[in-house]
Amino acid sequence: MADGAHNPIEDWKIKEAVEWLASHKSYKTLVNCRAGIGRAGSTVVSYVFKTNPDMSYNDAYKFVFNRRFIYPHKGLKDTLSQLYPK
Repeated sequence: MADGAHNPIEDWKIKEAVEWLASHKSYKTLVNCRAGIGRAGSTVVSYVFKTNPDMSYNDAYKFVFNRRFIYPHKGLKDTLSQLYPK
């Protein structure tokens, strides 16, 4: 994943990260990047969105943001709605 929130994250990278987190859900997992707000934030929002079918993108974003400042990557909302339609 490229640094900088202006860079979109490729679909397959989001899907791979979400699947990896889901397969390790019984463990405590640290998700981090250089600043901890862009790539890490995008990854956690993606996981929360995917694993909570009743949660909208905005709800998933607020859920994560209320716990830690994040600045998701450009186009994340559109990417997630294509990968995980609700």
